[in-house]
Amino acid sequence: MTYLIEGFKNSIITVSSPDGPIDIACQTAGSGPALLLLHGFSQTKAI
Repeated sequence: MTYLIEGFKNSIITVSSPDGPIDIACQTAGSGPALLLLHGFSQTKAI
């Protein structure tokens, strides 16, 4: 289940790594410097 914070857009950003591409699920909004908050066990998307 995906939760959307009002005013934010769901996105998936793919970045490269030595082990292959990594998909980062995120929500974006606003302007200014980016802020990345990590939580849970990212390999399984479990919180």
